[in-house]
Amino acid sequence: MKINAQWRRHVEAWRESGLSQADYCRSANLIPKLFHYGTRRVQDDLTLSMGSPLELIAVQVAPSAPLATTRSQRNNSQVSARCSAAEKILETERPAK
Repeated sequence: MKINAQWRRHVEAWRESGLSQADYCRSANLIPKLFHYGTRRVQDDLTLSMGSPLELIAVQVAPSAPLATTRSQRNNSQVSARCSAAEKILETERPAK
């Protein structure tokens, strides 16, 4: 997609001005949405003309560390441990049949 020289000049002037896009549009009597569209087209055109600067790379994802337990998980674990301990005590106190 080829962009005309006028859009390139606007984008260069905007970048050199240090203004926000909205402020530049006000000063140059441009419609902000149209200007944003134009800046995207200029950027896309530069990317295509320079070749693709982005490339995909392979990554390997290592297994994550176990998640930290939540308070309710800890409480459930503590309750379960207390119940087990109480059952053992009750078993030792019950008369044998």
